[in-house]
Amino acid sequence: MAKSRATASAVRNALAVAAFALPVSAIAQTQGWDITPSIATDLTWTDNVGLDPDATADEQTAIEVTPGISVRRQSQRLNADLDYRLQAQYFDDSDLDEVNHFLGANGTGTLVENALFVDFRANISQQIIDPADRISLSTVSGAQNRSEVGSYLLYPYWRGDLGTFAQGQVGYRAGLVEYDDPSLRDSDEGEFNATVTGNPTRTGLGWTVSYTDSTTEYDNGQDIDLARGTLTLTYPVSPKTRLIVVGGVDDNDIGFDTARDIDGSFWQVGVSGQAGRFTAYELRAGDHFYGESYYGLVSREGRLLNLELEYDEIVSTTGRDQLDYESLLNYLSQVTGLELSLVQDEVFVRKRLTGIATLALAKTTIDGRLYTETREYRSSTGADDDDGVFGAVVGVNWRATENTDVGLDLTWRQFDLRGSTNEPEDFQVRLSAKRRLGNDFNLNLRVWHNRRSATRAPDEYEENAVTLGISKSF
Repeated sequence: MAKSRATASAVRNALAVAAFALPVSAIAQTQGWDITPSIATDLTWTDNVGLDPDATADEQTAIEVTPGISVRRQSQRLNADLDYRLQAQYFDDSDLDEVNHFLGANGTGTLVENALFVDFRANISQQIIDPADRISLSTVSGAQNRSEVGSYLLYPYWRGDLGTFAQGQVGYRAGLVEYDDPSLRDSDEGEFNATVTGNPTRTGLGWTVSYTDSTTEYDNGQDIDLARGTLTLTYPVSPKTRLIVVGGVDDNDIGFDTARDIDGSFWQVGVSGQAGRFTAYELRAGDHFYGESYYGLVSREGRLLNLELEYDEIVSTTGRDQLDYESLLNYLSQVTGLELSLVQDEVFVRKRLTGIATLALAKTTIDGRLYTETREYRSSTGADDDDGVFGAVVGVNWRATENTDVGLDLTWRQFDLRGSTNEPEDFQVRLSAKRRLGNDFNLNLRVWHNRRSATRAPDEYEENAVTLGISKSF
């Protein structure tokens, strides 16, 4: 199943063109889209550009020039958002000069009304490669452990009624992930998926049948096939409570025998419903090929305070995670990335617990997030084949005056990485202020501190930095 790098590149380029050509073509044939260019200039000083130990820390000043463009389209046939920035950096040491790209684009187009649709998404970001190495808050520092990552997704699908008894959806998801670091493997993914959901019967019985079959193909790596068939039944046992029964089969293939099971049957039983006016929940427990399995979601929406606690277990690969990436940390600045290693052609079970709290006051918003994630690698043969991360994030945004915003962000996290006795611990804090000057000009100030503690002294570092900038939208 392995293919040449040239063939993979051709597929990626064709898919990227298709992902943009379809929505752009649709926009070009209509009116009413909003385009906003922008430009920003920043001056940044850092006392440790390489995030090195104190004895070898290198102080640098950098000038950043960042032109950008935002495109918005909301219509009956097309909803699309695109934000792009090009960041040119010029350092005291010209060998550090760099150009970075940032892209966030997504949307949905209607090809045939009430029947045929297409979702599209494209992202380019600067991501951490290895959590055991340096983790920066800004693209000014820590470039040796960062890669520019592009992920592109095109998903055409049909959705409609199946007579009077059910609704159906059938689609094909095509995606690709590209790294500018040659040590990382690009990947292509194709996934067929189909879902049929029955209309509730007079007894209240609900049912859903779903099937997915995906293949992730890595450049110079082992292809991974993941297939799953699922039946979900729900039944009301009271006006506010439903019984849930989930069962199905995973049929996964990595091309060779693995140390741990990677497929088999699964089931879960649980309940969902409302607890009072503001609280919803869903709780399930059962068994999977990797052992006992659980799912839980409890959320509460209040006038000022919103709370959510979720636990989930997902069988995945790095390629799939990149396509569906959503940061656990809500990173404080320009550098994001999967919180755990960019492991290549492996199947793993991702177990994630996340708690989120948001308090919205008249002039202040406080966000808190507590999380833990464990990856159980199923295709490795080592004695300790799990990765883990545990952390917390707090963000405070204050509208100080009509034209001034002040923010404070705190992050703490600790890694437990396989094959290593080192458990690095990070603490990061950033203070920011934004002043609107009129005529769409903004004055921006950012001050941050970034510190790592580790078992080995050479892995420890500390950075202090200040950025002063001005930006304008047109």
